[in-house]
Amino acid sequence: MTNRRPTRRARVLIAVALAGALALSGCGYLADQAAASVRGRDIPLHQVQQALQTFKRTAQFKQLASQSSPEKAARQFEQGYLSNIVREKVIRYVAARRGMTVSRHQVEAQLQAIRRNYPNRKAFLQAVSQQGLTVAQLRRLIEDQLLQDELHRRVIARVSVSSDRVRAYYRSHLARFRQLHLARIVFPANDFDRARSVARRLRSAPSARVPALFAKAAKRYSSERSSAAKGGDMGWVAVASLNPNVRFALENLGPGEVTQPVNTQNGFEVFRLLGKRTLSLQAARDRIEAQLGARAQQRAWARWMQERYRALKVTINPRFGTLDPRTLQIGDPAPEDLPNGAPTPFVPSGSPLPPLGP
Repeated sequence: MTNRRPTRRARVLIAVALAGALALSGCGYLADQAAASVRGRDIPLHQVQQALQTFKRTAQFKQLASQSSPEKAARQFEQGYLSNIVREKVIRYVAARRGMTVSRHQVEAQLQAIRRNYPNRKAFLQAVSQQGLTVAQLRRLIEDQLLQDELHRRVIARVSVSSDRVRAYYRSHLARFRQLHLARIVFPANDFDRARSVARRLRSAPSARVPALFAKAAKRYSSERSSAAKGGDMGWVAVASLNPNVRFALENLGPGEVTQPVNTQNGFEVFRLLGKRTLSLQAARDRIEAQLGARAQQRAWARWMQERYRALKVTINPRFGTLDPRTLQIGDPAPEDLPNGAPTPFVPSGSPLPPLGP
């Protein structure tokens, strides 16, 4: 069998899974002191401590500790771990209230997708073990993710972008839809003399001969071969995406004219302006709807999760930090914001809590 190294996606998924999975072994036991509380039910302090001790035996901890310090690595793990386990409890409670379940077939399909990133079963099990996981814990984490994905799908399904919003965005961001049709010749950074000489010949040539001369020079000299094969033609390019030096050089150029050599990250470039246009609203509509829709979906999901946390009375022991109402991640507060030791409830700002039903 051909040896294959696990893909980055597989390694990341397994590594991220560790923080959540370490919580599974401690569920069900309530200590006197809580690390956090969801719906008045404690996440015991000893659970976080045990998870940290397990994590300290992994390669990931050693790597993080070498990049900062053992204390910082431990602190980051505790905060990330506790954030993940709180999120899991919120997601599972809401999913159960809505009658949502994940089939064994769905979980197994995702597990098999991960396994395919490893050359054999032994390598897969070794990777899981090195992260401090069991396959059973990994299955549960996959189930959590599938539940969250389905909740996310239901929440964003109600999001839409009106035609008025699309039109208003287009009008207020018209510069983003301006495009130039360009051709270019790219010279290496150490070949300025040749770039200057070629630009001088092109700029002094009769306008009728410039198209053929430019195409010939691009095919002969340009180090950017994909456009060189097309006589330097780059197609239509958004003005906003161009290097500032290039935008300045093209600013007062008319169609058919050629620039002086422009210093860019590619070396020295000589451009020819072939045309200008501004995309119409109709042509830009799909792009605008996709962009505005993605933002609206992100806001809707974040707001929905914040409201769930508030409804379920999520409380974090301040020894672990505070819960950021935007990211729902636990982090260290500023010194002036440190509480006096009493656990503080998470109360995000926002609209009144909607019903938890479907």
